[in-house]
Formats: sequence, C-alpha cells, structure tokens
Amino acid sequence: MQAIMSKIMQPSRVSILAISLGAGIAGCGGDSAGPGQIPEAQLFWSLEVNEHAVTFAIGDTIYLHATALNPAGDSLPLVDAVQYQAGDSSVSVTANGLVTAMHETVSRSKLTYVIASVRDAARNLTLEDTVFIQVTSTRPSPGIETFALQPSDTNTARSLDVFGFTTLYLAPTVLDSAGTPMSDVVVTLTSTDRSVMTVSNYVLGSGIVSPPSDFGQVQGVGPGTAVIHAEAWVYGVSKRDSIRLKWENYISTQVLILSKTLSDSLLPVLYFYPQVVTVAPGGVVTWSTDQTDSIDVVFDDPTHVDSAAPLNRPEFWPIPYSGTGNFSGLYVDTVAANNGDFDSYLFRVRKARRFTVPGTYNYHSVIYGSTGKVVVQ
Repeated sequence: MQAIMSKIMQPSRVSILAISLGAGIAGCGGDSAGPGQIPEAQLFWSLEVNEHAVTFAIGDTIYLHATALNPAGDSLPLVDAVQYQAGDSSVSVTANGLVTAMHETVSRSKLTYVIASVRDAARNLTLEDTVFIQVTSTRPSPGIETFALQPSDTNTARSLDVFGFTTLYLAPTVLDSAGTPMSDVVVTLTSTDRSVMTVSNYVLGSGIVSPPSDFGQVQGVGPGTAVIHAEAWVYGVSKRDSIRLKWENYISTQVLILSKTLSDSLLPVLYFYPQVVTVAPGGVVTWSTDQTDSIDVVFDDPTHVDSAAPLNRPEFWPIPYSGTGNFSGLYVDTVAANNGDFDSYLFRVRKARRFTVPGTYNYHSVIYGSTGKVVVQ
C-alpha cells in the first residue's frame, strides 16, 4: 500500500469544491481573458472520476466515467478520449472505463488502482484522477448499510482549536445491515478547502475497525470553514458522507528563542520566531528557549497581558503558568538541570502569557533589541 501511495498520491486530483485548485495552473481569476487566453468558464482545470474508493469481489465490475471541470467546478465537454490505466493485474480496464476484478488484493495487503487521464493539448499538460481499489475473494453477506463519519452530526460546525492541539481524527463507520463492522473496505477522505484544513491522504484499506493511526487526521491550516468528504463504493453500493468543520485561530501557540550572529559582529543576538503569532481571545502564547543566554520580553503596553495560571494543564504542559505582563530570565538553567531541579529548569526555559482582549501586542527585548508581535483576533 505504501508503494502505491508514493507512486500516485500526487496533487493531481482536485475536488470539485476545492478552493486550493492545484499547482502549476494557478493565477486564473474572473471570467475575462486576454488575447490568446482561455476564458475561465471554458478552462479545463481538473478531471473528476465518479468513484475514488472501490471495494468489490473477483468477477465484479464497475463502470468508471470521468468529467472535465472548470475552476468553478462546472462540467465541460471532453474534447479528447479518457485514457484508463490499471495499476497491476488485479483488475482489468477497457477503453470505455469498464473495470473488472481479476485477482484478490486483500491477501497481499496491497491496494491496486486505476488512473484516468486526459491530455489537454491546448496547454500541453495531462490531467488525471485516481481510483483506489480493493479486491476480495467473495462478496460478504449481509451487505453495507451504514456509512458515516464521526462525529455523526454533519450540520453543526465544529471548532478544531482544542487547548494545546491543532489536529483531530475522523473515523468512518462502515456497518452491514446486521450492524456489524465491515472490514476490507476502501474509504477516501478529502477536504474542500486545503487552505483551511487538510486531511490525511492515506487510503483506509483492510482493517477498517482498527485504521492506521494517521488515517483521518485533520490538520488545521488557517481560520475558516471546510467540509471533509468521505466516499466509498462497496460491492455495488455508492456511499457518501461529510462533516463541516470550523477552524479558529490558535488558542495556544509557541514562540521560539533562536540565535543569530550578524555579518558585522561576533556577538550572537537572540530573536523571536515566528516574529508574529496569532491567537484567539483567551489564547496562550508560550515563549520557549534552548539558549543558555538569557532574554527578556517587554510589552509596549502590558495592561492586558494576563497570567496563564488558570489554564495550567500539567498533563499537557509540565510548567507552571504564572506571572503577568513583562518577564525576564528566560534561559536554559544548566545548573538546575544538572542538580535535578526540573521545576526550576522548566520554569526558566518556558514562559507563558494569556491574552483575553483582542488587539495587537507589540513587544521587544531590551537586551538584544529583537521585536515580536502577538495578534489577538
């Protein structure tokens, strides 16, 4: 399965609803076009196959058909014929997209696939989409009944900003008509807006009851809302489900203390990275260092720079959050570390402040002149 992924999990497929529409053909905006340019409404932007995750038994068939899409997700007429290519002999595929299951893939724990492609001669590029396929020896009985993402409520926007974490996991539920979990089913997950959140590209094959640890991992990228789509075609039954998720600004983030030496100097200068961080109201910023030299943090206006002590979570953050406003003495205390005084050590390598009031909080180091900014919105 990993070999398949390394070969074909490339950013060639674009979801119909995707806002991040792919690399290499960006820069298309509006419906206007200059001399020699193709209007956006007529631009062949992506190829979309009707199914992306197929599970069937030896001898079963499925017809694939591909649709050309413009950047808005509207269909276009296909000028050239779609070419279909099977990943290996586990399946066969005809010129018109008829896929037949030939040999079992479950026994070797390896998925197969079919790639659909169309050559866009006008722009001298090939657009393609991939269907992942699992072949079993026989059809199970009873068949599939329930297909759902968890959480099961798909109408409520959910926030990803759990304290200290920037990811969550979605687990698809696949049950037969008797309510028994079905194994050896292929499921794919996609995000409608990868500038807001991404979802693990790995495809879930055998062992759906105990999926790989990285399957279904949703990673927040930036503020906004996106929909995670799950799909599967299971022994002739097409299933879909989705969940709308909201990503808000970080409620917890970190600023690192790094060192650099300017070209006209021999003395190291400590600086803040990233120089600008953004958190939601009530968010916590932690300054962390691995430097033995001390640095200070002085705010232009420390009025609303509060203590993070009420949010101290020893199970997540093994340091006491205390103190308000400016602070100093942020450094690696090698003496405390060597003496086994880890409370003192941790207290000095990390300092945290909580920001409850929206606004921009500029700060600097008196010692080094380095600057930073916390944006609360």
